[in-house]
Amino acid sequence: EEVPVGAETGGLVATAVYVDEGSYVRQGQPLVQLNDTLLRAQLRQQQAQVQTAEANLARDDAALARSQELKERGFLSQASLDTALANQRASAANLAAARAALAETQTRVDQATIRAPVSGLISSRSVTRGQIVQAGSELFRMVRDGRLELDAQIPEAELRLVRPGMGATIVSDQAGQAGGTVRIVTPQV
Repeated sequence: EEVPVGAETGGLVATAVYVDEGSYVRQGQPLVQLNDTLLRAQLRQQQAQVQTAEANLARDDAALARSQELKERGFLSQASLDTALANQRASAANLAAARAALAETQTRVDQATIRAPVSGLISSRSVTRGQIVQAGSELFRMVRDGRLELDAQIPEAELRLVRPGMGATIVSDQAGQAGGTVRIVTPQV
């Protein structure tokens, strides 16, 4: 079962390629590192924006609490209280937007390290160090869990002798002998 491995984010340079054809990798193992310097700078900037938004919200929460207290005592107009409430809601919205932008950039930073989606054998590699990687481009092809699947044809008369789950032995002049299990028997003749 082949699994293509591609990049989810694009326009970044491959700074390191950790595996080659024939390597067996575990799920989650790093395969390629893309240049994430700019993304990390954006991440730090957005972390600062979240801190600023948190400070603004704390300030506006305190101002709203003071405004509500003054309104209850009769020292503040309803319009001033409405303004304080609007400022507090705007600060809360700004904080939510800053956190969303931070989460997006964190995801892009995480995507700059391309990891094996499953455990298996790397059967082909099409990425090199220094290459600009585009989003969606296939960088590797893997054989899931190192398993190979053979689409074998058998004579019609022997079709009834083969059942899913049966053991099978494949013999090849080049590869020798390999054991396996019948996964499926299609009804096509």
